[in-house]
Amino acid sequence: MSKDRLLSFTDGCVTIFLTIMVLNFATPEGNSLWDLQELIPTFITYTLSFMVIAIYWGNHHHMFATVKNINGAIIWTNLLWILFYLR
Repeated sequence: MSKDRLLSFTDGCVTIFLTIMVLNFATPEGNSLWDLQELIPTFITYTLSFMVIAIYWGNHHHMFATVKNINGAIIWTNLLWILFYLR
């Protein structure tokens, strides 16, 4: 397996996870701008979660820039990273 293929798989997992996070947003009850106030805590939580995932994702790409060969141990480590850090 090539390094690019493993990174593409991980990018796809991160993208799906971020999409599922966005789907948890609820629509406001009213029609005015003030009705959005109840969504502020959810939006802040999403923004902070997005930033943490973006930092992990960026570090993941920087780490794989140093990898020369992909073996089974790297594949399993990558899968465990996806399991534990993208939950």
